[in-house]
Amino acid sequence: MSEIPAPYGPHHKKSDLERIAHFMNGFLGIEMFYDIPCPKKFEDLEYEDMDEDEQKEWYEYTFHAVFKDAAFQVVGLLGRELKAVEINLIKRRIVDFLKKAGIEYDK
Repeated sequence: MSEIPAPYGPHHKKSDLERIAHFMNGFLGIEMFYDIPCPKKFEDLEYEDMDEDEQKEWYEYTFHAVFKDAAFQVVGLLGRELKAVEINLIKRRIVDFLKKAGIEYDK
């Protein structure tokens, strides 16, 4: 009789950073902007049409809203508080996503 091989090979547990990175890949999408409540003064404005101060305010508001939602969900995923390196990974992923979407504020 032959042995039954393990169906998926050796068990490799992903590190928490890998789990967070994988989660952020699925979390970040244009659709998430629909869930962020927009301040009334920005409802009818396009990002490109805003002046420098409005762009800065919109960027900071949006970044913090996305970060808060992502951090809460990652805490639920891991079942513990986040370490500084994990918080920075989430922030970096959000900044990179916004930059790829053409939304960048670095003045």
